[in-house]
Amino acid sequence: MSGCNRSVFLRVLSLWLFVLLGISQAFAGGVRVIQNPTFEIRKDGTAVTIPTPGNDTWYYWGDDTCVAAGRTPNSCIAGWRTTDTGQYVEVGYASTYGNFGGQNNRIVAELNASSQSRLYQPICLQAGEVVTMDYYFSARTNGGGTPQQVSAGLWNYTDTGPIGGALSSQNSTLSSTAAFTPQHAVFTAPGAGLYQIGLEAV
Repeated sequence: MSGCNRSVFLRVLSLWLFVLLGISQAFAGGVRVIQNPTFEIRKDGTAVTIPTPGNDTWYYWGDDTCVAAGRTPNSCIAGWRTTDTGQYVEVGYASTYGNFGGQNNRIVAELNASSQSRLYQPICLQAGEVVTMDYYFSARTNGGGTPQQVSAGLWNYTDTGPIGGALSSQNSTLSSTAAFTPQHAVFTAPGAGLYQIGLEAV
């Protein structure tokens, strides 16, 4: 279990392929906390700026590994990784993607920023440990009314995706409505070790 003392705690997300999420909290036993659960902090510790200088209500940021790829820390979202081919995490106001009531200015993330992909963080779990994830999900309005769905789950830590291959997962409800609704998922770690915990469009 060396290398498993990472902090991990999930709280706010929103993603897309045809899918979005809003607030998420994932609790796994022990002292582990998902970093930057609200997608509001860049890798250099500064706040994400929305709207952008160009007045956009969304923006492509690099994922947590983007500094190793030669980008500057202020262009990367802290904590979050992706299997997106460009290593992009798209974040913006909830109102850009769907109705979130009085929280339309909440920052959320969209799944499949530039390609079909997973959004995740590393987490260390014990064998048989149960993880509960509560989050908000909104269908993408330009999905043509086709019902959309997201899967929350655990993947092998080394899984490069882009999607599929979950060790344990649970799908959200189907939705064709651009409105964030609460979702609940429960999954179990098959063994002790380091995993990816995250979400992807179904």
